[in-house]
Amino acid sequence: YVLIADCINNERRLFVFVCMLSFFTFLIAGLAVLQRYGIDVFEVGMIGGDRIQGVGIYQNPNYLAYSVAMVVPLQYFLFRKTSSLPVRVLNLFFLIVSYICVFYTKSRGGILCIALTSVFMLSQKKHPFVKYTVLIAGILVFLAIISFGPRFDVFNKSDGSIQERIEAWYAGLNMFKEHPYIGVGTGLFNE
Repeated sequence: YVLIADCINNERRLFVFVCMLSFFTFLIAGLAVLQRYGIDVFEVGMIGGDRIQGVGIYQNPNYLAYSVAMVVPLQYFLFRKTSSLPVRVLNLFFLIVSYICVFYTKSRGGILCIALTSVFMLSQKKHPFVKYTVLIAGILVFLAIISFGPRFDVFNKSDGSIQERIEAWYAGLNMFKEHPYIGVGTGLFNE
């Protein structure tokens, strides 16, 4: 809020900020995607031999996927807002690289996030037929993703990541039932 209210205080500056955010996210996503094709610029390697990652905080594929998914609506906005054909083509390229990056991270949350964000973006049309067609298609794509997407076998008992999350949710819900008003206290969730 402070950044937008004090520094980016007009539409032109906001447009430049969104362009810069889109470009730098594209760089992060593009360099990560290159790992899949044997070009590892930062020599961080792939996780498990098939999940791309970035450098720094983006060495966690989930963080990389969430960061890229957050910028996709802004890239779509730039694609729709710009009338120049070369700039539109460039923004379309940025969008494609972003989707490929999130898919190659194989982050379940990132893939769901970008799928739901895309459905929301595309369903913002004013014409009801287009809006509902996109919503129905989005629901079908969402179901296909959770059925056939990478690492979406939620019933796989050997996936420790899923089991840990289910246990954490179960414990959290039990704590909420036992202490609904004041909670269990700061830092006591792990105990």
